[in-house]
Amino acid sequence: MALAIQEAASGPAVDVSGWHSNLHALYRYWGSIHRPVGLPSRQDIDPTAIPALLPRIWILDVQPEPFRLRHRLVGTRIVELVGEDFTGRWADEAHPHLAIDPSPLRHFRGVAKSGVPTRRRGKPQIFLKNRAEFAEVETAIFPLAGDGKIVDALLCCTIFYRRNGAEF
Repeated sequence: MALAIQEAASGPAVDVSGWHSNLHALYRYWGSIHRPVGLPSRQDIDPTAIPALLPRIWILDVQPEPFRLRHRLVGTRIVELVGEDFTGRWADEAHPHLAIDPSPLRHFRGVAKSGVPTRRRGKPQIFLKNRAEFAEVETAIFPLAGDGKIVDALLCCTIFYRRNGAEF
């Protein structure tokens, strides 16, 4: 079986096999705004180009040292399912358990450091309003850099799944 490895327009090749179609679509969009040399920036994002994805999108500002993330934007579907709007709040303040156990942030830290998108599917690692109803979440994380080099924001998209495998 051949892996579905795709290269963003100017970005790194990433194995997108098994990604939810919305996450795959965001990967293609991120690739389309990728600069010939360097990463795309937050300013390169055109919301009118991805209207169907907007409710599931969230953007995190990256503070490199000490590593912290701040919610710049949280999509309406995320707010609805999580039960709270975290816009403007630091991740460790919005989710206090992260101050005790920061391991759920390792994927975000990895993307911020490497500049390579990633995806995670598994049990929710943050506290959610309807957590008992969620069997899994699937999140793709894409690096953004105002200067094209140093990641200063992360573009994320999350899909929530019910226990029966159906999407929320």
